Amino acid sequence: MAPNSTGPPKEVDLSEFVDPHILAKYERESGMIGFLEHMFSQDVPPPVPRDVSIETIREQHQLFRLPNWLDTTGWERVIDHEIISEDGAKIPARIYYPDPMKYGDGPYPVHLNYHGTAKASATKLNVNPDSMSIGGISAGGAISVVLQHLARVLQHLARNAGIPLKLCLLAVTPTTEGLAYSDYTDSPFQSFHEFNKDPILPWAQTKYFGSHCMPKDKLPELKAMWPDWWFSPLRATNWDGLCDTFIRTAEIDMLRDECEAYGVKLIAGGTKVTFKRYIGVPHLFMYFPFLQPAKQFDLDAIEALKRAHGLI
Repeated sequence: MAPNSTGPPKEVDLSEFVDPHILAKYERESGMIGFLEHMFSQDVPPPVPRDVSIETIREQHQLFRLPNWLDTTGWERVIDHEIISEDGAKIPARIYYPDPMKYGDGPYPVHLNYHGTAKASATKLNVNPDSMSIGGISAGGAISVVLQHLARVLQHLARNAGIPLKLCLLAVTPTTEGLAYSDYTDSPFQSFHEFNKDPILPWAQTKYFGSHCMPKDKLPELKAMWPDWWFSPLRATNWDGLCDTFIRTAEIDMLRDECEAYGVKLIAGGTKVTFKRYIGVPHLFMYFPFLQPAKQFDLDAIEALKRAHGLI
């Protein structure tokens, strides 16, 4: 990737970077068009993923910075630190402290043990530790899918203790072993084919990541470690007794159809499922705070959790 431009953003023709059928869907959400124009005006589009040595990154780090990179040197509550690696390299680290006027005095980062903190401080936080839901976004959703099934295995214990799962919230969740595909055409789902060149989650980057975490020569070893359905939850064999589920997908996302297919399987097994597809947005749109659908995503989660836990 080329360094960010130091001059004013250049005008770009998105049709040069985004396939017409994908761009037509993005045009339904004006915020995404603005984001894509900014992204492509700041940098030369990234090349096909390739192996890059750590030495190259250290020597030419400016070549690999993100389009939304921001220099926060000297900002309030920002401290620079160094971490020394095993080979003696000094790696700069920047620590950001939350504004105590908004978030309290800490200690930080309490999020590293937020579940333990919440349970230990249930009265102070006004939460019920015996009323639980699970959920996640993308890979986090895939973990939640597995936990949803495992919770059923232990459901009698949870039910006897009075703590059955209330809700499983899944968003843009992979439910097949797509990281092990040789090509996007290996997928049986139409969205995987239609959006394989989407600039936010393209197949080329997915395949590159999969080649490292699920390399072909290691697949037999990996699959010997865990049940088959952990890799592809759609291949689970028991769909009885699972908790209510709220499935949310993005229209412009390779993973859209397989996530929704998981919901169909849940319904066939007797589970109550609510679906919502957000139009004109890509995978991980919920992390773009300037998008109205991202704001609605949060509101939808809040309402669903309140209903599941009997608060409304």
